[in-house]
Amino acid sequence: MLNTTSFFERFITKNRDYLDLRTLEINFVRSMTIAKYRWGYIIETEYIDDENVTTIEVLGSNDGKTAVLMSRERYGEAHNDMRSYPRDAAFPVGCKVNLIR
Repeated sequence: MLNTTSFFERFITKNRDYLDLRTLEINFVRSMTIAKYRWGYIIETEYIDDENVTTIEVLGSNDGKTAVLMSRERYGEAHNDMRSYPRDAAFPVGCKVNLIR
């Protein structure tokens, strides 16, 4: 059976001691869910591109200013695991990124 829960959903299910959980709808194709913990934040971003491929990224941050990209998942009919995506090369999983406030 295919696992349909995201990395973020699995993480907050195992770590239910979050202080706050909120979702922000940035625009029609982009949203963000933030789980605040005593030690920092877990952030899930979701983006739907022009080909209806959904990209979900999970970031972990201790200070809310910088984060580490922990996971990236893609879904959709046009998604192909063999295809290269520019974002994968620019921001590989495990890289440090600056958060925009």
